[in-house]
Amino acid sequence: MDRVTQVIAVVHAGWRPAVAGIAARAVEKMAALGAIPGRVLAAIGPVIGPCCYRVGEEVAARVPPGARSTALKKEETGGFRLDLGALNRWWLTNAGVPEKNVFSAGECTACKTDLYYSYRKEGDRAGRMMAVIARLR
Repeated sequence: MDRVTQVIAVVHAGWRPAVAGIAARAVEKMAALGAIPGRVLAAIGPVIGPCCYRVGEEVAARVPPGARSTALKKEETGGFRLDLGALNRWWLTNAGVPEKNVFSAGECTACKTDLYYSYRKEGDRAGRMMAVIARLR
C-alpha cells in the first residue's frame, strides 16, 4: 500500500508466481495507478518457510540468479530449501520498495498448522485461508 495515493494490492505468491516476479509486477501496476514505489508498504504474510520447503533442481533453476544467495539453500543430500519470504522481499526491493518498508510475519505455515493451513504438509486435508484488505476511514 502507498499511504499517500492509497493504492492497495493483494498478491498470492506461491513458488510459481514468486519466481516469476509477481511481487514486482504488483508494484509496477500500483505505480501505473499513481503509487510511488519508494513509499509503498509491503507485508509478507505467513508462508511455508525454508525449514519445511524442500524443492528440486527444476524449481531452484527458475529462481532469478540475483535472488539465489538469499532465497535458496542447497542441502548436503541434494535438493534445495526455498525461502519464499526472502524471494518476494528480493523482488519488492528490486522494484523500488525500500527494505525498511517490507514487513514479514516470519511464520512458517507448515510448522504452525495449529494456526495456519499448509497444503504442502497436510495435502487434501488442509483447509483454506483467506485474506481481506480494506481501507478504513
